[in-house]
Amino acid sequence: MISKIDKLKIQRLFIKVLNKSGLAKKINLIFNQNFYNTIFKTPLINGVGLIHNEHYEPWMNKVLQTLLKIDSRDFIDVGVNIGQTLLNVRSIDKDRNYIGFEPNPTCINYVMELIKINDFKNTTLIPFGIAGNDGVEVLHFFDGDTSDSTASILTNQNDLSKIKKTIFVPVATCKTIAEKVNLQNSGIIKIDVEGAELEVLTSMGELINQTKSYLILEVLPAYNAENKYRIDRQNKIYEFIEAQNYLLYRIKIDDNNHLNGFDLLQGFDIHSNMKHTNYVLVAKENQKTFEAIRL
Repeated sequence: MISKIDKLKIQRLFIKVLNKSGLAKKINLIFNQNFYNTIFKTPLINGVGLIHNEHYEPWMNKVLQTLLKIDSRDFIDVGVNIGQTLLNVRSIDKDRNYIGFEPNPTCINYVMELIKINDFKNTTLIPFGIAGNDGVEVLHFFDGDTSDSTASILTNQNDLSKIKKTIFVPVATCKTIAEKVNLQNSGIIKIDVEGAELEVLTSMGELINQTKSYLILEVLPAYNAENKYRIDRQNKIYEFIEAQNYLLYRIKIDDNNHLNGFDLLQGFDIHSNMKHTNYVLVAKENQKTFEAIRL
């Protein structure tokens, strides 16, 4: 008799075969996936959803476990993509109130189906990006996949030749969204917006100041001192952090993608290591609580 674990292994192999053959982009299926000892149904819709077959970030799961234990308030996910963090949160806390923001219509369609087939409760999906203005922005894709997790609203001159496709997406300020959606109970905010972190943080500044939420933030590296564009934006992000009376911790990730602690920083350094791009921002008043329970 085939065990559940063996069935999942066979299924993963089957999905890889579908992907390699090109059939994955032509069919719609629902698979069971094991996320940190929790089984979820994950749809495959015209090729969208394949990442769930390979997605594995044990460091993020541990960070989420730590913060969800510290703070019982709502989880805000800015940059949902196809629900990687949603599944991660639900593997730890199936009842936590979750509010996600995602402007990409392909991703919105996918995550709505993901929520439906898993019957997730207390889960709100908002089809907008958070920005410094209300209106429409251009979302740039850097590969042919319309669920591209590296798609970004921001570009600089070095990125222009890499753009494969663009679409228009709706954006709004945090203030505008807060008129319709209650964000005042936010306790943990994850921001993964491929370069637009400064605009999101600035837009959410008043909310962050009021709630003292823990922030999980990805900031892409500058690579070298000549990248003045990224360095300038990183400096402005750190100025925001200091103005909000927050502390910056780098999430230390080992070679096996496991959490290896947190380093308190005095600013963003110049580097090219993609394992050094994830951070936790902690209000100074919460420093003792965070450092006491973080590991």
